[in-house]
Amino acid sequence: MLTGADLVLVPGSADCLWLYTDEEYQKVTEPLEENPFDEEYDLLRHLFIAGAEDIEVDNSGRIRVPAEQRDFAALDKEVTIVGTGTRLELWDSDTYKQRLGTVDRKSAVKVLGKPSKRDTGN
Repeated sequence: MLTGADLVLVPGSADCLWLYTDEEYQKVTEPLEENPFDEEYDLLRHLFIAGAEDIEVDNSGRIRVPAEQRDFAALDKEVTIVGTGTRLELWDSDTYKQRLGTVDRKSAVKVLGKPSKRDTGN
């Protein structure tokens, strides 16, 4: 169990929240400091640094989501938590179901067969 773990909660790119360990959050935000005068990086700094909240896991394994972030992701009654590799995403359950309903699964699977930017050197 992650009780007492250092976690960071940030608004995601879609109507969800992203939950990182402190270590992963540092990896994500480190490159943002490399270009202090770049406008696109500045927008990301506002999203990932200014919008971030430190989160603790209680003795029962629960987290408390601050009201501002609950409002951002429209978290009301049911929350869906999705693991996406290096982070967890917190979604309003109805919003997540609607999002999955718009996915063309065959097209999504084709993306898996494409080389990544890391593979192509971009």
